[in-house]
Amino acid sequence: MDDNHGESIEFQEISNDSQLNDIVRNFFRIPLTLKKNYFVTIDDVSHPLVDIGNRGIALELARDMNVMVGDRFLGCILVLGDETVENLEGEVVHLSPGKDLRRICGIRWLEPGASAVQAIDSSVRALRKELLAPNGGSTE
Repeated sequence: MDDNHGESIEFQEISNDSQLNDIVRNFFRIPLTLKKNYFVTIDDVSHPLVDIGNRGIALELARDMNVMVGDRFLGCILVLGDETVENLEGEVVHLSPGKDLRRICGIRWLEPGASAVQAIDSSVRALRKELLAPNGGSTE
């Protein structure tokens, strides 16, 4: 990644050093716009994911979907490649402009079960590792 002065920044995974826990960010948003088979189903409508983090997602809303910050969705189904997490409850935490008059919606998961947290964390960890790999990720 180049900065404004033409210098580059190299990313490296940090080992599990307990002294770094207070200064190292533990949660990241992983971009998914080029990934196939990563989406969320809300009220029987599937939405492609823009990005994912350990505690929530961003998705591109259909043009006719009218939501507001604070709205809650029950029974969400999150598909992360080969992994499916069902029966999630999410709350809209932000709305922002997207492309083609669409909106980007940020959803935070509310009290996900232990198996859901484990599945999401595992997927995010794998996606982060793939993103930081020398080839920079793939489109699967």
